[in-house]
Amino acid sequence: MITNKIIPTLMARLAIAGTPISGSAPIRSEHESPCPFGRYFTSSYDNAKSGISIIEMLMAMLSSAILALTVGIMLVTSYKAWRDNNRYIALQEEASLAATVAEKWVHDAAYWQVNASNNMIAITISNVTKRIYRNANNLIYDPNISTSGNELLIATNHVSSFLTRQASAGVYMDLWLKDGAINSELHTFINFRN
Repeated sequence: MITNKIIPTLMARLAIAGTPISGSAPIRSEHESPCPFGRYFTSSYDNAKSGISIIEMLMAMLSSAILALTVGIMLVTSYKAWRDNNRYIALQEEASLAATVAEKWVHDAAYWQVNASNNMIAITISNVTKRIYRNANNLIYDPNISTSGNELLIATNHVSSFLTRQASAGVYMDLWLKDGAINSELHTFINFRN
């Protein structure tokens, strides 16, 4: 009786292992292929994986490329925003300097001492004429028009328009600055002393 229980169990174990049982065809797994010489070999599906496939490598390369592209776009975009912000700040500083110089002069002058025309503010105090004027794309401060070579640049290569006009109580000053695609505007009214 023991042999009746042991033999079928042994035969089942041998059948699972792929060993042919006497009188029957060899048992193969679904991944085995016949060899022309009558033997059977197992494919890599039955063995443990020992590397990555080409598809896995291509997918890893594709995901790495997408990640690198995303990081690169973020870096370029943030660099452009930083650069544009710095250019805008520089334009604001130039406009602020022009307004500060003009306000100091106009506040110190009376109506009859100021001549604000199309693109110039000139102030004559004690026989000395000072002026701010536009020359090409530059805004220039001249502390004494009778002395040459003492001009100072307030805004360099950024002035797209500089308009002034005189009113009874002060001077209107409009300044447009441009650096590439970055624009800055200054619109102010400066009161006279009296």
